[in-house]
This record gives sequence, C-alpha cells and structure tokens, in this order.
Amino acid sequence: LYMEETMYGPAEAANYDPGPDNKAIKETVGEAISGIPGVLALKGGLTDIFKRDEDLTRGISARKNDDSRVQVSVKVIADAAYNEADLIQQMTESITDALQEKMGLVADKVDVDIAETLTEGEFFDKYDADRALH
Repeated sequence: LYMEETMYGPAEAANYDPGPDNKAIKETVGEAISGIPGVLALKGGLTDIFKRDEDLTRGISARKNDDSRVQVSVKVIADAAYNEADLIQQMTESITDALQEKMGLVADKVDVDIAETLTEGEFFDKYDADRALH
C-alpha cells in the first residue's frame, strides 16, 4: 500500500497514484519558494532547512487532478520580521508561476501553512541550523 503525504485523508491517499511527475512537482514548488526572503525552512515531519544540496520536497504535498491541473499544500517556518499575509501571497504567486512556466501545469489550489513564526536568531538557535548554508 503506497501512502503519499497529501492534503487528503488516508482513504484518498491510499487510492492515489502520484505518478512520475509528483516528485518533479514538489521539487518545482520547493525551488519556487526557497529563495523567497522571509521563508526560513520547509516544515515536514522533521524540520528541513534549505541547503544547497537538500531535497526540497519535505513539507510539500502535491496532487495532480488531471494532465494539466494540480493542487499543492506547503508548510513553512517564516521569519517573524515579515508580514505573514504578504509571504503567503508571494509564495502562492511564485508556486503558481513556477508550475505554469516549468511544467505547464495550472495550480487549482495552493495552500500555504505558516506552521511556525520565529525570528532568524530563534530559528537558528532552535533548529541548530548552519547559518553559512542558509
């Protein structure tokens, strides 16, 4: 039984075949938000810090509705110095644009969850992040 991390319930996830594009969709989403000022990290089961060599798919769920439409859910840790509403709007636009430009996909729905808000100092202290790689 394949269980994919999705924004859907267990019954739907159990019947969901993400296909070969799912990882590419999640990577495209991760790349789209990794450079946005104010986004400190993706938040998955364990906190994943943006690093040059890191898999940027943790904290991201994606589901293709058909050949050209997708739904995405993202959990992030945000910098407290940034306005949350502005960050959510910027992430949503960046994700939508990246999926269209890089994959030819239309984002039917983009859910952005700011799971945690910390100052940059609190973030590095809490997660013992390597400042040089951020």
